[in-house]
Amino acid sequence: MQPRQAYVNGEHALALRLAQRLLKIAPDNVMARRIAGASACYLKNRKVAQRMYDGLAPGLRSLLKNLCARNGIDLGPPPNTDGLSLAQLRRAKKLLKQAQEAYVRGRHRQAMRLALMVLDLTPGNMIATQVGGASACYLKDGKVAWRMYNKLPHSRRGMLKNICARNGVEIRPIAPKPDRLMRCASNKDCVLLPEDPCACPPCGRVQRDVVNQAGRQKWMRRLIRRPCKPPTCPACETTYVKGVAECVDGACAVREQ
Repeated sequence: MQPRQAYVNGEHALALRLAQRLLKIAPDNVMARRIAGASACYLKNRKVAQRMYDGLAPGLRSLLKNLCARNGIDLGPPPNTDGLSLAQLRRAKKLLKQAQEAYVRGRHRQAMRLALMVLDLTPGNMIATQVGGASACYLKDGKVAWRMYNKLPHSRRGMLKNICARNGVEIRPIAPKPDRLMRCASNKDCVLLPEDPCACPPCGRVQRDVVNQAGRQKWMRRLIRRPCKPPTCPACETTYVKGVAECVDGACAVREQ
């Protein structure tokens, strides 16, 4: 199932999980960020909603801010040092100094841990991001290195990429494990879902959702347990792309015909 379909169906926890996995692969995916933020608003998860809000362009933030407000969440300005007490700022400064000292002395695990603690307090701290990323390279932790790399501006990414290269770590997205409803061993495990009678189909040329047999059974049980009235949909044409469900690298996917 795609994040958008899960969101339309009101399955906000699933939509958030799928959107976050997509953002690990494509951090610049605006649609996934908006779906993750909106789902977090409905789930009253302010921390995630704020993070998604901060990653959006200023012109795209108002819709998410209003949606969260209707769900009792007030999204403030991008977190940096705003709203931190003097004691928290001093703690962040002290932790950053300790992280830099640990890095210089070759204590990379300690340096990475301290740098991540600084980023919890001041997410925009550039020095902590660099220390955390470089330490992750020495520890061959590609997941953290990739996350730090994406937090840096393009002008500062080259150094981190070189450090990782010298330590045999390639800066690239870490492919998430397939969702349990998408896992497969062969093509027989995968099926295309029919049109959802409880939701309006997207307009234009769209692709059917694909799941494994367990996902199909869950989808059918949902319809049986929660029967719904056909929704009033906008007048538009929906054209489903012809395709077949198949198993690709352990995950169900659609191959267009």
